[in-house]
Amino acid sequence: MVKTSELTIAAIFAALTGIAAQFQMPVEIVPISLQTLFVLCAGGILGKKGGLSMIIYLFIGLIGVPVFAGSKGGVGVIMGPTGGYLIGFIFAAYVVGILIEKKKNILISMIIGTFVIYIFGVPWLCFFVGTVKKAFLVGMLPFIPGDLIKSFGACLITKEVRKYYSLE
Repeated sequence: MVKTSELTIAAIFAALTGIAAQFQMPVEIVPISLQTLFVLCAGGILGKKGGLSMIIYLFIGLIGVPVFAGSKGGVGVIMGPTGGYLIGFIFAAYVVGILIEKKKNILISMIIGTFVIYIFGVPWLCFFVGTVKKAFLVGMLPFIPGDLIKSFGACLITKEVRKYYSLE
């Protein structure tokens, strides 16, 4: 059962993820954005229910609200080169949430969540760029340093917020 407060916070994280998507730098096919920071925080703060916030985010984008990077929305974005990453957001927030609920190291949980996004995004990207090597080179390798920084930031935010908001 989802409490009203959890649903409210999930909606807030969906909104924050949409806002963060607008802070992006176009790089070849996959843009660099702040989205993953809030994906990871959603799992860290809401636990496995963090996945719900990303379901809300994707639903809002699917119906055409321009919440995806570059102020885009609609089914075409999900079906495009970055669709795998967006779908991976749901699973990343969920996995981070499970790890946090099991009292695992928060930073390691965030890094694992980041790689969950890659697990969905890179193979999907292969369909658009033609090879695994190219997908890795344009859809993962350039993002690792920034994603590690965002994982660290999500860890700090999660620790601070969890002083005031508990999963129990």
